[in-house]
Amino acid sequence: MLTEPLTSIFNGYTALKKYMTTSYKHRIQSEFQKDIDSQGKGISYYVKDKIINFLKEEIGIDTSKIVFSIQSEGESFYSPIAASGSLKYSGLGIILLSSKIIEEIEREFLPSHKFALAREIGHIINDDNGDAFLQNRIKSSIVRLVSYSISTLAINILFPHELKTIISSHIIGCGISKIAGFMFDKNAQVKQEILADKYAMERSIDIAKGGIDLLIKEKLERVDLRESIIQLCDIMAEDSYVKIISKKMGLAIFSLFLSENGDGKLDFDYPPISIRLETLNAYVIKNS
Repeated sequence: MLTEPLTSIFNGYTALKKYMTTSYKHRIQSEFQKDIDSQGKGISYYVKDKIINFLKEEIGIDTSKIVFSIQSEGESFYSPIAASGSLKYSGLGIILLSSKIIEEIEREFLPSHKFALAREIGHIINDDNGDAFLQNRIKSSIVRLVSYSISTLAINILFPHELKTIISSHIIGCGISKIAGFMFDKNAQVKQEILADKYAMERSIDIAKGGIDLLIKEKLERVDLRESIIQLCDIMAEDSYVKIISKKMGLAIFSLFLSENGDGKLDFDYPPISIRLETLNAYVIKNS
């Protein structure tokens, strides 16, 4: 309906306004970090010092506006290192790390860890949780409004003066509006991830190489997962035609999620791993 895009804009503004007026907006970093530590979500001083020295010496940012927290298990499932906060609105950037990553950094701070951290700093620097969030929400709502208006107008022009046409045009318009908004949102997300990759790799060649190591590891994990599913289907198929057909159907469905080179076909939030690797490799070769 016509009010849906406007409601989306209002909800986006309300959410951001609430975020901007949170209790830590005007609080210094040390106080907020103490709150996190007191809740048992703080990371060890040893790991924190490693990360802070890296951010100061190799990234060159003011760490007085960065706080660190341990992710919950649900959050770490999606991304072992993530960023939140807005330097412009809340005055703080928040780095969230999984327990596994913290243990790895404690043992050895690898270039792959540095790349992942630099990417999240890129999100904070680009204000992806502040201005970029609000701008994309407004643009997405405009896309929804325009797509709804054009689709309903076109249907009513083609089939005028019919009640069924009015009802169906509304339903179709809502569907097209949602699809257009979804595609715009995901495209905006991919662009943010591309800029985060760019920010990280441009810090240094070693960090860029760390990104290559990280993505190759992720790619191999995906390929191994795909091979494991294929082997499982082979075992299940045996000699039964019914099971063979089921296997082919299962592989066809699974191929929608992972390709042979590890790209996630339904991963709308990130560029394909193969493209990200090509970009990083090209940068390393060019600047070596």
